[in-house]
Amino acid sequence: MTRNSSYVLTLTFLTGSSLAFAQAPKPAEKPAAPAAAAPTAPAKAAPTPTAVKPGTPTPTAAAAPAAAAPAAGAPPAMPTPSPELDNLYKGLEGTWKCDTTMAAGSMGPNSPELKVKSMVKIAKAKDLGGMWYRGEYETKKTKTSPALKANFMLGYDPMSKAALNVSFDNMGGAGLATGTGATAESVTFVGETYAMGQKLKTRETMIKKGPKEVEHKFEADMGKGFQLMGTDECKK
Repeated sequence: MTRNSSYVLTLTFLTGSSLAFAQAPKPAEKPAAPAAAAPTAPAKAAPTPTAVKPGTPTPTAAAAPAAAAPAAGAPPAMPTPSPELDNLYKGLEGTWKCDTTMAAGSMGPNSPELKVKSMVKIAKAKDLGGMWYRGEYETKKTKTSPALKANFMLGYDPMSKAALNVSFDNMGGAGLATGTGATAESVTFVGETYAMGQKLKTRETMIKKGPKEVEHKFEADMGKGFQLMGTDECKK
């Protein structure tokens, strides 16, 4: 016990005792003889109290139940999908068949323009708590180009109010991009992609032309500003 706490306890004890002593009642003076009063019915004798065994706690009034406290170590509540997630991507769900044009030079120096068929599948990722839309992109192998497969995840960050696009493919490429001001009709993702030993600035735009028609453009900046790499014209 510290010096200050001993001082406070001593002062409290002395003050409380003095107060109780000061308020003790003085002996009453001898009362005058009471005036005659009308006879009243004899009062019933109070019931003899039941003997209480030593150590038995004195009963008190029932205390109000305390509010239930959260269980110690309980995990925090899981976040729920933002309404913007469905607003942005719900209309993209389904299977899309696309006419893809790869710009000249997009497959390597002096590579020609290529036209191929591609397919895109998009569905809500329920196994991830509905926080993402999962997409699959695929082009078939041709005589002049290899088969391409890519997976992408579309999400939304409510803190920064930005659309999210995470992608990776069968050639070892991977990218992360964000889009501000996105709507259900148009979203532009700007970010970085690692591909073929290079880190590229990328810009990807999806424009919904109708309930069953979407245009997708992919651009890359390899030091000379953004240049068109490819275009997908997709229909359900």
